[in-house]
Amino acid sequence: MNVDDAPVSHDEDEFRFLPQDAERLGVSTIPPVERVGFTEEGEYLSALRWGSDPAPRLVLLHGGALNAHSWDRTLLALGRGAVAIDLPGHGDSAWREDRSYSAPFIAGSIARALRYWATPPYTVIGHSMGSLGSLAALPEIGHDISKLVLVDISPGRKPREQNPILEFIRGPESYESREEIFERAQSLGFGNRDSQATWQNIALNTRRRADGRYVFKHHIAHEPPSPAPTDVTYLWEPLEAFEGDIMLVYGSRGVLAEEDIAEFARRLPSARLEQLPAGHNVQRDAPVELANLLADFDPS
Repeated sequence: MNVDDAPVSHDEDEFRFLPQDAERLGVSTIPPVERVGFTEEGEYLSALRWGSDPAPRLVLLHGGALNAHSWDRTLLALGRGAVAIDLPGHGDSAWREDRSYSAPFIAGSIARALRYWATPPYTVIGHSMGSLGSLAALPEIGHDISKLVLVDISPGRKPREQNPILEFIRGPESYESREEIFERAQSLGFGNRDSQATWQNIALNTRRRADGRYVFKHHIAHEPPSPAPTDVTYLWEPLEAFEGDIMLVYGSRGVLAEEDIAEFARRLPSARLEQLPAGHNVQRDAPVELANLLADFDPS
């Protein structure tokens, strides 16, 4: 394990934005939240545990190039015990030597994290990459999952030729300041609707290197990952075989086209489909609305 694979040593309070987030959401009480981690099979995984329950049922998996803090506002609004996991190569979790972060490569890590931090039957909420990883883990751990929420992703999603998210991720390896990163994000169309949320995301997803320059915590920004298949339609099989409750929550400005949503409804007629006024990062754009849907879907 090299220095970049090690758990991050925080030189800033990673929970410093919670008070203003709570005020903005009208939340009067901030629940206890702590950084936790463990090593198994040579891999270090990190997470944020919300609430006083040491092993809650609710598990949240972020999207690619994000981290567990992407769920902060949703969990503040929800007010329920949960564990938000940093996927491999993201946040404070270790980087993979093979630089492979597609669904089949991270499925085992997700299964181990659920067994270590949560209590079955699990309710799993996955956004984008995290959702696809949870689908790949279903053959191993699906019998312990009672409810599954997919946020703005589907195995049938048709990739777009131009993807500003990937363009942002594939930018410079390092930056002079976080302000420089923010300016680049705005130049690509990010941060115009909610500049505060974009700034917080950058602040919580970067670290200052020994030479003073700022780099992203996630591995994707540092080295091009090994080629990964863009076709994830093979994940229909475990999803259609899943016997628990399913909900798809998608953003009105998200990555799913009408035909993607129609296919999802056709393949999974018993699934619940909900649209929210949001882009791809629904948990950032509509945290209260998403929290209300989660509370209704899993009222326990």
